[in-house]
Amino acid sequence: MLINQIRLAFAAERIADHTPLPESEQAVLSDYAGWIDGKVLYFNVYRVDRTYGGPEHENRWHEHGEVVQAQCCAVLLREQLAKGDEGLREILDRIDQLQAWCEAQNGERSYDIDNVLAERLYRLEVTDEPPENYPAE
Repeated sequence: MLINQIRLAFAAERIADHTPLPESEQAVLSDYAGWIDGKVLYFNVYRVDRTYGGPEHENRWHEHGEVVQAQCCAVLLREQLAKGDEGLREILDRIDQLQAWCEAQNGERSYDIDNVLAERLYRLEVTDEPPENYPAE
């Protein structure tokens, strides 16, 4: 998940300056840092309605996601690292706040009264693509 990649990228930059790692691990972390640096990332919260299709729908769960919050952020990793911990915390705090909001909402899950196998939950997705409801109709 991209959230973990962001955390790894920040770790990669900090570790590169302070703690030697095995070359294989350093390369992986540096790849994440290079990929994320300079990107515009979208912090999107989706309300996801899941319903169970039953035998007539191949016994599959179907998801419909609706964007309920969207924030955009340019991740200039090296600039933010130059600011010290405040620069890093800005991005990580945003992720943590949105994740906490989703978890609070999910603690009060609601269900479709007409379908006992339906549920609604909130999910944070961090992507480099603008948010879109899904599936596209």
